[in-house]
Amino acid sequence: VGYMESHDEERLMYRVLTEGDSEGEYNTRALTTALQRSEATSALFYSIPGPKMLWQFGELGYEFSINRCVNGTISNDCRLDPKPIRWDYLNDYRRERLRQVTAAVMHLHTTYPTFSTDDFLFNDGNLFLKTVHLNHPDMDAVTLVNFRVINSNLNPKFQYPGVWYEYFTGDSIEVSNTQAILTFGPGEYRIYSSKRIVPPQGFVSATLDLPAIQINVFPNLVSGNTWIDGNLPEEAKIQSVSLTDMAGRQVKARYSVDDEGFSLWIPEDLSNGMYVLSVRTDGGYFVGKVVKE
Repeated sequence: VGYMESHDEERLMYRVLTEGDSEGEYNTRALTTALQRSEATSALFYSIPGPKMLWQFGELGYEFSINRCVNGTISNDCRLDPKPIRWDYLNDYRRERLRQVTAAVMHLHTTYPTFSTDDFLFNDGNLFLKTVHLNHPDMDAVTLVNFRVINSNLNPKFQYPGVWYEYFTGDSIEVSNTQAILTFGPGEYRIYSSKRIVPPQGFVSATLDLPAIQINVFPNLVSGNTWIDGNLPEEAKIQSVSLTDMAGRQVKARYSVDDEGFSLWIPEDLSNGMYVLSVRTDGGYFVGKVVKE
């Protein structure tokens, strides 16, 4: 079983926030940048075939040291102390985005035979530039990540010329020279496939710093089957609306959009509990809670 962090290793986010590198204005110790680096790590890790383990709140960027004591200090004697439960992370659009990126790569891992293939090559010979090449009769794929803190050139070594589709953004490139260099920004990641795949919650912006926006949602305590309505900021255009349970599983709930906002249908057979409502517009991101009783 592969893992990015185990039960006895320091949390990745804690290490990045306390020991991370920087170059000019790019600082991995800034929370937003650290979360983006976690996106890149997830894109690489979960695209490698084989069983995987995800540690406590790793999909939301859990930043507490494994040696954190109950009183907040850090000591090797506190490794087994209880650690904070942070469901409130779901209210931070940056952490919710990390969760969605992680879920999107897991969707590839569990849905498409390409990401379970025995015919793959993980190139970790370079300390900062990582690639994964996956081959399967149904579809081929390439994962590319720049872990440097500066712009870097990667040789994608595409398996063959043709059109390749970027998974997260939906962009495509026409490849004539499979060895043609691609320039990546610091922390940038891409997953290309020989067939177009749409992530389960839609394409995401290549710009990672979406601002948080405020949406009035009513009611947020529901029972039976009903509609939830949301009013958008002026001139905002919805790109996606999703409802997930606290385990990150998407709820099949339809929605409609008009000039003023959106309406989301809550089915009567939905189990009681708390759910996460995510709304992405062309100008920002909203995350809120919905309770079914």
